[in-house]
Amino acid sequence: MRGRGASDDKGCLLGALSGLAAVASTGTGFPVNLRFLLEGQEEIGSPQLGAFIRAHAARLRADVAFSADGDQHSPSVPSLTLGHRGAVALEVSVRTSSTDLHSGSWGGSVPNAAVVLSQLLTHMHTAEGAVAAPGFYQGVRVLSADERAAIAAVPLDEQADRAQAGVGAYVGEAGYSTLERRWVRPTAEVVGMWGGYTGEGIKTVLPAEAHAKIVCRLVGTQAPEQAYDSLAAWFKAAAPPYANVTTVRSSFSSTPSESPAASPANAAASAVLTELYGVPPLLKRAGGSIPAVGYFKQILGIDTTTLATGHSGTSLQVWSSGLGHASPN
Repeated sequence: MRGRGASDDKGCLLGALSGLAAVASTGTGFPVNLRFLLEGQEEIGSPQLGAFIRAHAARLRADVAFSADGDQHSPSVPSLTLGHRGAVALEVSVRTSSTDLHSGSWGGSVPNAAVVLSQLLTHMHTAEGAVAAPGFYQGVRVLSADERAAIAAVPLDEQADRAQAGVGAYVGEAGYSTLERRWVRPTAEVVGMWGGYTGEGIKTVLPAEAHAKIVCRLVGTQAPEQAYDSLAAWFKAAAPPYANVTTVRSSFSSTPSESPAASPANAAASAVLTELYGVPPLLKRAGGSIPAVGYFKQILGIDTTTLATGHSGTSLQVWSSGLGHASPN
C-alpha cells in the first residue's frame, strides 16, 4: 500500500483485520471474545474518545487491548512498543502595551512583547536542558537499569538519523541518550510563535502582543492537567511585572502509558514475532502519543499490547490470507 497514512495507520489496521478474517475463514472460531473500537481522530488528540469510552465502559470491558497503531523496527528485526508518551498543549500570550507603538518614537524606552516572550521561551529550559517549571516532573519515574539497557540495545545510526532530520547535532536533556530523550523523558517544545508585523516588507512597530504554541510530551504517571498548571504558573511567575501573561490549554491531550514487558499479552506477541522473524523483538518505546491507549489504562484499567506491521520511513505491504492463500494487496 502506498499513500497518505498507508503505514500510519490504514495498512496496519487492514493487516490486523485481514489476520482475523483469515482465522474466521477456517470455521474454527476464536478462542477468546473480541471487541473492536475503530476511531480516526488520533492525529488530533482523539477529543471525543475519552467521553465515549467512559459512557460505554461496560461494553468495552476486556482483559487486554491490542493496538495496530505502531511499527516494527525493520523488515528483518521485530519490536514491541512498551510505552507511549502522553501530551498536553497550550498557547501563551504576552501583552506589554495597549497598542503597537512606533519604533522610532518609542523604541528603546518601552517593553517589546516579542522580546519578552522570546526571553521567557529561552529560559523555559535550564542550562542542562530540563524544563524549568517547578512541579513539571511530578510523576516522572526513574527507569531501571534493565529498561535503560533495553533501550540502549535498539540500534540507531546517528549519522543517518541526523541526515534524515536535516540537523547538524543532537541536543537535549543532559544525562540521557538520544532514544531516551525521545521515548522516556518529558519535553516542552515551542511549535509556533508570532507577534508584530510579519507581512511582506517592513512595518516599524513595536508589537503590543506576542504568542507562542507549546506542546509537551509526558511520561510515567504525569498528568496533563498538572503539567499544564506547572507551566502556566511558571510563565506568569517568570514574566516581568510590566508584562501581562495569559495561557490557554489546547484540546490536544493524552495521558502517558506503559505496558509491562512480562505481561501475558506481550509475552504472546513476543513469541509470535520471534517465530515470524527468527529473532526476539527489540523492546522499544514510542515518543508520540496514542490517546486511546491512555484511556484504556485510565478508564478501563487494562494494558495495551502494540502489535503493528508498519516500518517507519518505508512503504507498507499488507498480506491477506482470507481466501486461503497469501496474496499481496
